[in-house]
Parts: sequence; structure tokens; C-alpha cells
Amino acid sequence: MFINISTCMQQAYRKISLFLLPAQAPAHRLEEFCRKFEIVSKVHYILSDASKRQVYDEKGVIDASVDKLGALFGTKYWKKLFPHIVPEDIEDFKEIYKDSEEEKEDLQTVYLRAKGDMDRLAEVYFAYSAEDEDRICDIMLKLIKRKIMPSYAKFMKEAAASIEARKKKVSFSDLKQRNIGAN
Repeated sequence: MFINISTCMQQAYRKISLFLLPAQAPAHRLEEFCRKFEIVSKVHYILSDASKRQVYDEKGVIDASVDKLGALFGTKYWKKLFPHIVPEDIEDFKEIYKDSEEEKEDLQTVYLRAKGDMDRLAEVYFAYSAEDEDRICDIMLKLIKRKIMPSYAKFMKEAAASIEARKKKVSFSDLKQRNIGAN
């Protein structure tokens, strides 16, 4: 079976970028979303260009021109690749993604890399939000129960105070940013 790497990269970039679009970022995570969005965009830009990818594959370095692309490169590049996507398309995608097999696979990958550490998972999982944490944990618990994922003590025995602190931190940051914007 032939797998078109270019198509796979395009699909992966689209999925991740839909969740990292700075315009979709919660106020308290805007800087983080911008940074990650720029990185993901530059990686896709390099890997999807045969000559830039060859330089990277052979020398392990990126073409110096990539560093000169500018701060808004990611947004311009994304709009060039996906000119017809509007905010409603992004929300539709998120609704389809939630609770899908694809989300379960992505959560499994992140959970294993984080070794059950929810603070770490919250930092690296592109679709994490405090509002979705209970739903995300339910998915992971079901996967653990079905023996699809290992049971890490860090996840299974996390103190309620730690969970609430993580949720409050996100909620407080959101509220604070909204109040600052209202003044």
C-alpha cells in the first residue's frame, strides 16, 4: 500500500493548526499558541519543500532563510494553504474531532509521552481546555479500563486539589484577560 507522505503532512498540519490558530486562542494562552503555531508552520514549510527538506535531512539544519520569514509567517502561510477556511469551519472541525477515534489516538499518544502527568498533558495537547478536562479524563479512563493504555499513578492518583488548581489557573487567567480587555 502506497502512503502519500505529502498528503499525510498536509492533513496533520491542518489538524494541529486548526487548534493552534492564534485567533482561536484563549486569552491566557495567546503567546503560547502564537509560538507553537509559528513553529508548526515553519516545520511544515521546510518538510513540504523538497530542497529545504533535503538540506535538513542531509545536514540536520534548516535553511537560514526560514529564520528570516518574519513574525507573521505562520498566519500568512496558513491563509495561503487554506484560503477558504472560515471560523465556522474551525468550530465544525473541533466538534467532529471531539470524542472521535482520532482524538482518542492523539490522547493516547500524549498520555504515554506525559506518563500520565496531566499538567504536562495540558501543556502539550493541542486540543486541551479546562472545560474539556473532565471529558478528556473520562476518555483516558475508558482506554485504561480497556487495557489500551497503561495506568500511571500520576494520573490515577492525582490529588483533587491539583486538578482544581490547574482548572482555576486556566479559568482565572481567562477571567483576568477578559477584564483587562474590557477596560
